[in-house]
Amino acid sequence: MTRIGRAWADGLRLAAKTESEAYHARVELPVLESGMGQQQALELSAQLDPELAPLLDRAVMAVYHRQQELAWIEDQVEHVEAALGEVGAGAKQVLVSESVLQAPAPDGVRFVELGEVQFKGFARPVRLLEVCRA
Repeated sequence: MTRIGRAWADGLRLAAKTESEAYHARVELPVLESGMGQQQALELSAQLDPELAPLLDRAVMAVYHRQQELAWIEDQVEHVEAALGEVGAGAKQVLVSESVLQAPAPDGVRFVELGEVQFKGFARPVRLLEVCRA
């Protein structure tokens, strides 16, 4: 858990610093260069914050959840690849769902069924196919 906490802190620290630098360069400096004083610039920032903060919060969480999803999918793919390696499946062999088998194969491609593979934790066997030229 310490490692996860450290990763969160490092990532969020970098994001906050980058956001602050961007805000300074793209909002504060142009406002000050336009002739507005420091006090007025601070008041403008105070007005913008309540509008921007909830949007930024949602954006950060959306990006985080997408990255989390990608990491989980990558992990699952590695497990499937390892399981395929255990049963001796090669690079041109693929696992498919029933819906893929029911759809017509793309032009120039055919699938040769090699059998079924039972993975731990899966309720039913998964069909193993080899992708070949038609």
